[in-house]
Amino acid sequence: MKTIYVLIIFWLLVLLVLLGALVIGTILILDEWFGFHPGRQIPPPGPVSAEVADEELDTPAAPILYRLSRQWAANVGRPVGVAVDPKQRIYVAGQTGVQVFDHTGTVLGQWELKESVRCIAAAPADHCRPGAIYLGYSGRVEMRTDKGEPFGGWALPTPQAEPTSIALSQKEIFVADFAAKCVYRFDADGRLLGQIGKSDPARGYTGLIMPSPYCDVAVDSEGLVWVANPGLRRLEAYRSGDGRLERFWGGQNLQGPAGFFGCCNPAHFCILPDGRFVTAEKGRLRLKVYGPDGDWEGWVISPSEWQKLAESNRVDNEAAKPEHWTERIVAADLAADSQGRIVVLYLANSKVYLFDPVSPP
Repeated sequence: MKTIYVLIIFWLLVLLVLLGALVIGTILILDEWFGFHPGRQIPPPGPVSAEVADEELDTPAAPILYRLSRQWAANVGRPVGVAVDPKQRIYVAGQTGVQVFDHTGTVLGQWELKESVRCIAAAPADHCRPGAIYLGYSGRVEMRTDKGEPFGGWALPTPQAEPTSIALSQKEIFVADFAAKCVYRFDADGRLLGQIGKSDPARGYTGLIMPSPYCDVAVDSEGLVWVANPGLRRLEAYRSGDGRLERFWGGQNLQGPAGFFGCCNPAHFCILPDGRFVTAEKGRLRLKVYGPDGDWEGWVISPSEWQKLAESNRVDNEAAKPEHWTERIVAADLAADSQGRIVVLYLANSKVYLFDPVSPP
């Protein structure tokens, strides 16, 4: 009888050890993929964790390339994106509407929206509809004039499509879709031309990896379509015609300030008129400048100063409070004007920050 009890206790202990190993393994996997930790709530809008070491953030040798010139609050509910048109007007989109500003923060216009928008883009001067505003909603794209008047649009390939970014070339529109994990190519009339970023096992390409709904898109002066692949922590350039991957920079092995934090960054980026890149990371407040080939050049603003600035200007706005865990991730959207100025929309406090280059581009 004692032997039976000993065996039962032994196997119970083995079972407990196996369950413990399973739980620990699951936690480690979730931590690697999403940055989740047991017993820790998704942080509300605010500063980055104190776990981030100052010496890692503020590298002494790293130059500060921009200076904050202006800041102001937007009143659009929970903000989702920012864009700049060829006339240097700044458009801030949110759940309840779109506000238009000049570079001093003066309100030039405001549009009410009947449903929550997910992303916004302003057509450049060489686009077939210069100055047109493109809004991405669940399952569709809408076009508006710079006065906010709707004049067209089209349905995305599926009603479940969740657009995260819109980019524009001369005759094409590119829409990133979190649901399909790809970027759609459309012609000027909304006809689907193809997809970018789908996995290609034959070429050894894993495709776009989006653990959370962040995937930014931009078109450079050469017509290459740049896409943030957050799961691989890099930026990728595709040819617009056939969607072939042309080149990329960044990557999971890039460490230190030049690399991207966590499981999946950058969350947002924009391309400056001289071809350089500006990136914004979610979870850790870092705004960085890279050369056209991906060489890290310095900070827009030091991470510690950006953290203090964002925290000191937090806005308690009932309409802006997040409803889902993905909305509670600390992030900032970016846009650049033709003068090389950077517009940063901090999604946690509805504030717009305008940065001027320290040295003329």
